[in-house]
Amino acid sequence: MKKNTLIFTSIIAFTSIIFTSCVQKKDRIIISQGEVKLSNSTENISSIQTQTWHCNNKKTVVLFGYGFNSPDFVQETLSNLSIKFGLAENSGKIIPLVYPEDFKNGSKTNISLLIKKLSGTDLDGVVILGSPEGTSQALTRFSDTFGKPLPFPVISAFSQDESLSTEYISTIVIDKDIKIELNGTIENTEEELTIIPDIQNFIENAVKFCINIQTPPEKDKNLLKYAENISKNHKVSRYIDAETGLYSINHFYID
Repeated sequence: MKKNTLIFTSIIAFTSIIFTSCVQKKDRIIISQGEVKLSNSTENISSIQTQTWHCNNKKTVVLFGYGFNSPDFVQETLSNLSIKFGLAENSGKIIPLVYPEDFKNGSKTNISLLIKKLSGTDLDGVVILGSPEGTSQALTRFSDTFGKPLPFPVISAFSQDESLSTEYISTIVIDKDIKIELNGTIENTEEELTIIPDIQNFIENAVKFCINIQTPPEKDKNLLKYAENISKNHKVSRYIDAETGLYSINHFYID
């Protein structure tokens, strides 16, 4: 009887050790706002802002141009992107570039410096918000260094650059639909033309597209589906050239 009791006690003790070990294995490291914390499984970790990105060598450039380069907007956007994807300076994925601050050459501003800033970096893609004039030319020159089309996708949103050259170098071009009155005046204000209420979700979706697509898709009818995924909650329609009446294969309007 004593022997059976001893065996039973040993089983209980062994089970307790296994259970304790399993609980301890549920502890995990959580990166929160730059700090590394050990979180126990009983802690409500849903309230902690965790970074969902994984470190690798590929980066995604987000260029803040006209209408998107205010310090408050840049800070808000980078705060969101740092949580979702991480910033390159912290071994994350996002390389932010702000125009004109990051494109100074002495006392002058030169968007062609974009070539130098992109060179030598393994890129998932480039997301451009309010691209300044000459951005598409700089990207075209950068493409020449490959001797072929850019090996990564380019998303140009709410561009201030020349339309045809932007369409040529970009994978997808997205603009805000412009309502024009009969007298030729524009219905919306300039701010409404460039900023949409869910702009942070839009930027996040554009970055996800670049990361997930790996290589630029063909410029065909399927681009509409990609544009719709980036512009969720918006009606997406194809851009029509006012002079020729022709549809653009990769240029879209959102409401």
